[in-house]
Amino acid sequence: ADRAQKHGMDEFISSNPCNFDHASLFEMVQRLTLDHRLNDSYSCLGWFSPGQVFVLDEYCARNGVRGCHRHLCYLRDLLERAENGAMIDPTLLHYSFAFCASHVHGNSQQMHVYLSGLPPNTDPEGSKTPSPPEPEAKKDTKKESKKRKDSKTQANQELKRPDGIGTVTVEEKERFEEIKERLRVLLENQITHFRYCFPFGRPEGALKATLSLLERVLMKDIVTPVPQEEVKTVIRKCL
Repeated sequence: ADRAQKHGMDEFISSNPCNFDHASLFEMVQRLTLDHRLNDSYSCLGWFSPGQVFVLDEYCARNGVRGCHRHLCYLRDLLERAENGAMIDPTLLHYSFAFCASHVHGNSQQMHVYLSGLPPNTDPEGSKTPSPPEPEAKKDTKKESKKRKDSKTQANQELKRPDGIGTVTVEEKERFEEIKERLRVLLENQITHFRYCFPFGRPEGALKATLSLLERVLMKDIVTPVPQEEVKTVIRKCL
């Protein structure tokens, strides 16, 4: 308490958290954390330390910051640094991009079926699952009932997106499309100047990861693979 008073923090600690815009505050906290982390850019490549991840996770969990918003802000900050010449791990960009894409496009056919309102006993192909015979239904024990309940809960969890949230806002969708285009331009530029961006193949595996990320960015949605000829055409244009 004395330390908080010394640094003038007691007013913030005692204030009502509902009175703050935590989405924008988190954006600022994450950006400043990344700035501090990138003081040693060649060792971190944009990755947060475990302690920093813990603090950011706690902030999101306690104040209801959306996962998609978090990763969109992270992607934007990483892109800004990469565009200014900082070395950013393409695997990290791929992770955050895939997370956001799963919200914007949906991350599985099962999720599409779930959202399309098909009856619960209909499989993705539309065929009905056979119902159990009448006599067996009457022999329902507590153990069997618990098993069915557990399997139903597990199925519902499988249908959720990475952070358990199945919605995306219009603003998030628009920001995602903008970031996707910026990311495509950055990747094409890195492939064009690969000798400068990845000198002597460093960081290890970065060029291969960049090509993998480019292929992901060129996809129209998250499930339809992009034709290999289209990827080759883009790479030829870069080279």
